[in-house]
Amino acid sequence: MRRRTGWGRVRAMRLGAVVGIVAVALASAATTRGADEEAAVLAADDARIKALTGGDLAALGERLADDLRYVHSTGGVDTKASFLELVRSGKSRYTRYEPLDRVVRFPTPGIALDSGRARLVVETADGPVDAEFHYLAGWRHDAGGWKLFAWQSARAPKPPVAPAFAVTFDEPPVPGADGGAAIGTGWRDLGADDFERVNCAPETWTWKDGGLHCTGTPVGVIRTKRSLQNLELALDWRHLTDGGNSGVFLWAPPEAFFGIEPGQLPRGGIEVQILDHGFRAKYESSGNRKGDWFSTDGDVFPVGTSKMIPFPPTSPNGSRSFPKAAHSRGSPAWNHYYVRAVEGEVRLWVNGHEVSGGTRCVPASGHLCLESEGAPVEFRRLRIRELP
Repeated sequence: MRRRTGWGRVRAMRLGAVVGIVAVALASAATTRGADEEAAVLAADDARIKALTGGDLAALGERLADDLRYVHSTGGVDTKASFLELVRSGKSRYTRYEPLDRVVRFPTPGIALDSGRARLVVETADGPVDAEFHYLAGWRHDAGGWKLFAWQSARAPKPPVAPAFAVTFDEPPVPGADGGAAIGTGWRDLGADDFERVNCAPETWTWKDGGLHCTGTPVGVIRTKRSLQNLELALDWRHLTDGGNSGVFLWAPPEAFFGIEPGQLPRGGIEVQILDHGFRAKYESSGNRKGDWFSTDGDVFPVGTSKMIPFPPTSPNGSRSFPKAAHSRGSPAWNHYYVRAVEGEVRLWVNGHEVSGGTRCVPASGHLCLESEGAPVEFRRLRIRELP
C-alpha cells in the first residue's frame, strides 16, 4: 500500500473541508426553503381565514381547490361550490376563527398537511356554535399558489369544569346597597362594548352618564355580540313618556336577525315586556280591540319561532305569562328587573317580587337584546352573571 505524501494528506484534508462546507450550505438552503414553504402555507391559511370570517367569497374561492372535499365536524361534506354557497347564504356565518396551534409537514413536494387546533364561532340555523376543534387540512401548490383541497375536523372534548360559585334557585335575589341586584362572585356590568347595533339608527342608542338612553325610533334592537345560555340579569329601567313600550329579548337565535329592516323586531326569542301603565289606555283609544291580552306589570312570552310554556296566570289565549301581582311603577319612576334564565326556564322579579316566567323554552341559548319600540326609555345598572 502506497503511503500518502505530506502534500497528498493536505489535499485530502482540503477536499474534505470543501465537501463539508457544501453539505452545510445545502442543508442550510433546504432548511430555509422548508421554512419559506411553511410560511407560504400559513400565509395562505391566514388569507382563507380572513376571507371566511369577512364573507369575501371571491378571496375565499381563490384559496380553495376545485376538487375540495370539506368534511365538517358534524359529518356533513361539502364541495368547493356547496361550501361557498353555504357561506354566501348565511346559513353558516363564521364570525371568529382563532388558530391555537398549527403544524405543517410536507409528505411530498407540492403537498402540505396542516394539523392543529382552532377556536371557531359559527352562527348556524340550529343556533350558535362556539367551540374548539382539532383539524387536518390538505394543501396543494399549483400555478395559483397554495390551495386547500381537503379538510376534516372534530370538536375537541370539553374538560369537566367545577362551578366557580354556588348558585341556589329557591330564594329571590337580595338587592345591593344601591338598589340593584347583589354584586358578588361572577357579576359584571354590561356596557357599550358588549352590544352591537342590529337595525336601529346610530343615534337610537346612546351610552352616557353611566346608563343607556333609547330614543324609541326606529323600532328595532341592539344585541349582545355573542350568544348566551344560562344567566342572571339585573337592570333598572324607566319610560320617559306616558304609555311607553320596550322590552328585553332573551335567547334570540341568530336566524331571528337575518334580513330584518328598521321598524322590525327579531323573529325569535323570549321577551320580557317593559310597558308603562299608560299603554293600555293609549292602545284602546287608538281604535284597537280591548287591551286585555297584555299587562303592564311584566309579561313574559315567546316571540316568533321560539317556544315556551308560560307560568300561570296566563293571557286569555294562553301565550303569555301574566304577572301574579302588580309591582311595576309608572313613568317616570325607575323600576328594577331581575331575570333568571337557566336551562330553558325564565323567571322575572319586578322590584323584588317574583311575578312571571315560563319553562321549556326553545331555543334556550342566543343573543340578549334591548328593544326600541316607539318611545324614549332609559336603562341603568345593567349587570349580568353567566352561569355554568
